[in-house]
Formats: sequence, structure tokens, C-alpha cells
Amino acid sequence: MTTIAPLTLPLLGCNDLWQHIYGDQEGLIATFSGQRVAGVQDLQATTSRYFQWPSHAEAAVRWLNRESNRGRDAYICGHLVTDHRRVKPNAAKMLALYVDGDGAEVPATCHSPQPACSRHRGASRTTGASRGQSTP
Repeated sequence: MTTIAPLTLPLLGCNDLWQHIYGDQEGLIATFSGQRVAGVQDLQATTSRYFQWPSHAEAAVRWLNRESNRGRDAYICGHLVTDHRRVKPNAAKMLALYVDGDGAEVPATCHSPQPACSRHRGASRTTGASRGQSTP
């Protein structure tokens, strides 16, 4: 059995990234975690937590780190939500685009997304600014 060390998110890096993708909007950071079980596709024992942006961003980082340190996969939404439930009607405007790169390189002919963030075990997550707002 392979053991994967938990990741620790740096507070300053998260706040910078989140400021980039959430901007000056008001809303909730939607976090989600679950246990990865061998041979099972869906995460097990899932849980969601919501944190007011930007006033409780540090608490969100601490919760994500705790979940990761417990061996759980931890995630955030790429947009804020307006209520305590991750459903489309509660989604705030998206200010950024994101890509699950999984190790792919951005071709020189494409605009390079900024900032780039690679904090996922075995995969590359890249987040870049879009032009304007869009509905998730």
C-alpha cells in the first residue's frame, strides 16, 4: 500500500490565489472533503464546510489543512457560493477559469494562465484569470 504525505497549504499563498479568483465579491468559500477508498470511484464519508470570504479565509485554510492531515482529499469551489449548499442556484459569478492539467504543459501558442497553483497529490491544478464574469 502506498502512503501519500498530506499537503499543507500556505496561508499567504491561498489568500493571494483566492483574492485572484474571488476578487471583491462577497460570499462563502465552499470547501469539501472525503475519504478516498481503493476500488471505489466516489469519495466516502464526505463533508462540506462554508467560510465567509474574505473575513474567514484563514479558518478555511486551517480546515483544509486539518482534513488533508487526516488523510482526506480536500477541495474548494472555483467560485464563491451565496448560501450553505453547493448547488448551481447558489453559485456566485465566476471571475476566473481553472484547469485540471494533470501534468499537461501549456503550449507556447496559448496564453499562460496566472497564477499557477499545483497543490494536488499527483495532479496539476492551474488557475488563471478570465476576462469578465460568467455564470457557473
